[in-house]
Order: sequence, then C-alpha cells, then structure tokens
Amino acid sequence: MSFGALLARTGIETRFNGERCHALLNGLYHVDQRRHVDHFTQIHHDQPNCTSHEYYRGIMADRGRGVFSGRIVVAKGADGTDAIQRSDSLLLSKMARADTRPELEIYADDVKCAHGATVGQIDEESLFYLRSRGLDRKDAFDLLIYAFAAEVLERISSESLRDRAAQGVKSLLPGENEMVEQD
Repeated sequence: MSFGALLARTGIETRFNGERCHALLNGLYHVDQRRHVDHFTQIHHDQPNCTSHEYYRGIMADRGRGVFSGRIVVAKGADGTDAIQRSDSLLLSKMARADTRPELEIYADDVKCAHGATVGQIDEESLFYLRSRGLDRKDAFDLLIYAFAAEVLERISSESLRDRAAQGVKSLLPGENEMVEQD
C-alpha cells in the first residue's frame, strides 16, 4: 500500500527455489498533487509447480504519476507454473499519468501464464446508473473509486489490516474534486 509519499519506490524480487511455492503480490497505491510512486517487481519461477498471483491497482489524481513495471521469468524446467500478473490504473484527472509494463519471459513448455494492464477513467455510464438510483455525483464517484480499490482490499487476509487499509482508501476519496483539469 502506498498512499502518501511525495516520491516512493518499491522493489520486490521473489525467487522460487523449491517446488510448489506460492506468492501473492497485492498492491494498491494512490498519488495526487505532484506525487510519484514506482513499483518494480520480479518473480523468478525457477522450480516446477509454483504459482504467483500479482495484482496492482493505482489511483492517480491531479498531476500524480504511478509506475508499475513487473517481470515474471519462468525458467527452463519450471513446468506446471501458474502465473498471473495484472496492473490496473484509474485516472481521475487529465494530467494524471500511469505507466505500466507487465512482462513475461517463458522458457518452459507446460505453463499457464497471463499478464495484462488497463488504464482508464471513471465510466460515465456507471456514474449515470448510480445517480439514477438516488446517489448524488460526489457519492457515486466515491463509490466507484472505492469499488476499484476493493478488489485489492478483499485479498488482505488480516481483518485488522484490511480494515485499516479500507479506512485509508476512504480518506483519499476525492468526491466533488473529481476530474479537475489541471494546467
């Protein structure tokens, strides 16, 4: 979780040296004003029958910039590898920026690997739907942002940590300041 540093960089390297290992990398970050956050991950599947699930979600507002660069390497002989890598970014202003680069490098034959990235804004149809159900624009906007973050929050197994992270997300909701054009 990264919610407030002016400049932050996180690097995680995971190496599977035994069979049937599992890793979950579950990241959520929010940048606004002129804040910048970088996430660099590398997962090395060196042994067979290992799984890695990597999910990062970023919320960028104002002139904030979020960077995700992830790399999964499946070594020769690491058959049975199951690897997922996702990076999803939500832009709340026209000046916000998301850079994402998921990578797969596969040298084994019998593997199940997938990677992907999305960058987008609040969906106007979803906003309209919530407004037609009685929510004002601010509450509808906040609900959609929270729903975007909730997928990461749901994967936190510790209830106290999950509750604390959820409070952190709620404190960052922009409400009426959404999609403000910056010069």
